[in-house]
Amino acid sequence: KGKLKAEFLDLHETKLDRFEGFGEPYNKETINAINMLKECDCFIISTPVYNTSFSSAVKNLFEHSHFKSLKGKVAGFILNSGGTKSFENAHSNLNSLMNYFTIFSNPRAVYVSPEDFDEKMNLSNETIKERIKELVDSTVEIAGKLGN
Repeated sequence: KGKLKAEFLDLHETKLDRFEGFGEPYNKETINAINMLKECDCFIISTPVYNTSFSSAVKNLFEHSHFKSLKGKVAGFILNSGGTKSFENAHSNLNSLMNYFTIFSNPRAVYVSPEDFDEKMNLSNETIKERIKELVDSTVEIAGKLGN
């Protein structure tokens, strides 16, 4: 097994420009985020669920990417919602986005709710922590089997 490199991109902290079309002069943070997405073999998308869908920040990041540049990558999902009915639609919407880019979606997803966190907003549910580890491991394993 080769060494893996992991990078973290917080779309809340990263000031991505709104997508205005390809070839536009975007800020350095936007260019770095686009390049990070293109250069990785697999990624884990963690997003809050808003109005039964994933965050607009995730959609904006993918809008910056040409669909051919992400073909064959693998994605896993962690969704955080206040209600259980929102998960299925948001997960389906993420799968649809990945399908457009010809990105393989790990069928294993992790659904997280507010009660999984302590009063300082640290993840405290040990079962969820284990499921996230399994999600990451299986996403990397799928990418390896696909030759990424």
